[in-house]
Amino acid sequence: HNEALPVCLKAYEFYKERANGAPASLQAKAGISCAKIYAKLGKLKQAETYIREAVEMYEITCGETSPLTASAYHELGKVLWGQRKREDAQKALKRAYELEAMKDAWDLVTLLEVHNLLMDTHLKETANIDRAKFADYFATTDYVVGRVRKELPQDGNAAVYYKAAAELKSWGGRYTEAKELFDIAIPLLKAETTTDCT
Repeated sequence: HNEALPVCLKAYEFYKERANGAPASLQAKAGISCAKIYAKLGKLKQAETYIREAVEMYEITCGETSPLTASAYHELGKVLWGQRKREDAQKALKRAYELEAMKDAWDLVTLLEVHNLLMDTHLKETANIDRAKFADYFATTDYVVGRVRKELPQDGNAAVYYKAAAELKSWGGRYTEAKELFDIAIPLLKAETTTDCT
């Protein structure tokens, strides 16, 4: 990673100079790459700076609902949570969750990564879990559950999302909805043969 950083920074500077002060998606892409390297090196503050800039550029050059914007919010949430900036991480991850859920070419694994990281920001390293905050994610979770039901095979992968959604609903006090999702997930997990789900 130490060898890759100077090359990445050089590309970033090249695209920045070429953009001449205007927002540029190529500069943002190079910035995200630099940020990922900084994050792997444990330099989260530097990573945050590049990602914040990329989010702004993507929103302007690609649109607020672009897949690139969604990915940038996900990266921002990871870096913020890595610094234990809980509330900022929650805001970024909430936006990433909403955007990832809306993608035409959506990916359940990515959605689960965002979902689980978002849950971590509420449940880990805290003395007081604010259950009311989980309601902020109900609409997105409901939307994704609908997509999983309609668009994906009803197998172990779908079950994993149903279980994650049920846990969120439980933390948010929606026990009846949580039970319904658990009731859908359990038989699918029992029927799964490619992975040990016991």
